[in-house]
Amino acid sequence: MRIIYNLMRSNTGSAGIMAIIAMVLLGTVGAAHIALSSTEGRLASNFRDGTAAQYLAEDGALWARIQLDINRGNNSTLISDTDSAAGHSYTSATKNINTPTAGSYTVIIKRDATDSANASKRQIISTGTANGASRQVVMTVTLASTGSSGLYSYAGYGGNSLIIGNSSSIIINGNVGTNSNATQWGGAVKGNLDYYGSFTGNYAGTGKKNPITTRLSIAAIIPIIPTIPSSTDVLVAPTPPSLNNLAYYKNQSGSKSLNSSISNGSGGPYTNMSGTYYATSYLDTGNTTFTIPAGSSAVIYADGNIQLKSGTVINGDVTLIANGYVQLDGATLASTNGTINIYAKSNIYIKNSSSVSASNITMWGGSNVAISETSTINGSGGLVSICANTGSFQDSYNGTDAYSAISAGNIMIWAGTAVDLSNHCRFVATGGSVIICANSSYFHDSYDGSTTNAAISGNNIAIWANTAVDLSNNCRFVANNGSAKIYANSGYFHLNGSSAVNAQDITIMTGDMAGLYGGSLTATNTTKLYAKTNFDLSSGSQISGNALVRAGGKIALNSGTSPNTVYIAGGDAQVASSVTASGPIYAVGNLEFDGGTINYNLAVMQSLGLTAGASPFAVKTIKNQNN
Repeated sequence: MRIIYNLMRSNTGSAGIMAIIAMVLLGTVGAAHIALSSTEGRLASNFRDGTAAQYLAEDGALWARIQLDINRGNNSTLISDTDSAAGHSYTSATKNINTPTAGSYTVIIKRDATDSANASKRQIISTGTANGASRQVVMTVTLASTGSSGLYSYAGYGGNSLIIGNSSSIIINGNVGTNSNATQWGGAVKGNLDYYGSFTGNYAGTGKKNPITTRLSIAAIIPIIPTIPSSTDVLVAPTPPSLNNLAYYKNQSGSKSLNSSISNGSGGPYTNMSGTYYATSYLDTGNTTFTIPAGSSAVIYADGNIQLKSGTVINGDVTLIANGYVQLDGATLASTNGTINIYAKSNIYIKNSSSVSASNITMWGGSNVAISETSTINGSGGLVSICANTGSFQDSYNGTDAYSAISAGNIMIWAGTAVDLSNHCRFVATGGSVIICANSSYFHDSYDGSTTNAAISGNNIAIWANTAVDLSNNCRFVANNGSAKIYANSGYFHLNGSSAVNAQDITIMTGDMAGLYGGSLTATNTTKLYAKTNFDLSSGSQISGNALVRAGGKIALNSGTSPNTVYIAGGDAQVASSVTASGPIYAVGNLEFDGGTINYNLAVMQSLGLTAGASPFAVKTIKNQNN
């Protein structure tokens, strides 16, 4: 105490105390920054692992549903093993091996607590785990009837009528039937032709022409069209940042003012920046370098717009906050293993070969966010999160295909209205997921680069649009080790040109129609496409792998090939002469063959849970939760 007292009584002592205080403050700020950087890294990893765990939980639930439906009525022990309050547990092998999102799922299947009478209900509890993160999906299902409906023993069945046209190109490898009148003028049926009403024409087949005495209840047998998940089930809108006023930033301890216009380093130097800086109106910079040392961070606020023009470079962890818009016009923002945040009350524009690179990048625009020309966003294996709060997100990157418009470990984009991607725009999530939400409008991707590159790639891809989802030109979605999920809530899904979706599992759900107009769907496991109204398959289109297409209205196979796809129409169905190959096709309404080859494959039917003697079960309840 005497030493401090003596120091206080002298000028030299005062300087010493000030030095001690400064050192303590700097140490506190440094420790806080280290803690903040560590927290942001953990948040990115937690998001990645949580997303992977959710997908694994969903995969486990799907596996359980398929197993229950395949084994119902086959005297399988799976049904009896799960017919108790405790049920039975099943654990998968490790999925996504040798990736950052490796994990597995554990599924418990047990008798539902509300089902004490006939043992026809099961509860599925699927828990996905990845790197310590776990997510859980819980659903209750009613098992399939074990009656002798037999719908799925047919290669084709029409509820109102069956018409086989006068064409030698019609080849049906399996049985066909109808609940009403049948007509055959040509083609070949390599099986029986069953009909309830009358037969007209000339039967040509290897089986029998059989009148039947019992109609099939097709509408009751075919699978229901599931409800499309809400946008928040896919991606919750990011929380708006705190956009305080000028007085707040001026009153921050140690805050410093900036000139509104900075060119060629004027008013500098801008080295060793740390803490809060503010411009009382706009901030306009060019040909100036701002340096924030490692271990420090800076907040730069402008009470108007922020424009960082050509030659502007910001090195280090920085947060830009504008009371108007933020525009990067040839600027470079870079933070090695750090964080960059850009917040604007109105719009964010990234243009003219601007680049933003850091481990974690957050952009939040009160209205629109637009990235154009050869500008790039590089999340360096971390998280890139972009929000256009009340407006649209647009990326029209037109650089070389060798580079990505946005790359990161995980990419999240949320737009209040539409998401529009064009030119050579590519999103690459290495080891993670790409999740995009167009909350009140459409999603459109018209990538026109090389077909050898993917427009969007990652372990998992999820797209949700309130209206339409439209992929055109050479747009390719590739989910390397997981699923691709596309939801058009109240609109259509179109796959045009040479566009493609490739994944282990594909799910597409629409609130209107769906159509493949030259595009392709390829799933290692299964594709499930549900259209509320109609479905079209046109010239050059292809569905590879086992697939189910369920439409509430008409199914029109005009061309293309889909040898292992099962089609189920709530209305009419028609197969045109230029269809190369198709799986079985069922219609509640009229079924008409004008050409094409139809193949019945029991293994495909079983993989989709469509067995000859049973109808698919109904999903009664489902919920997602953190475990």
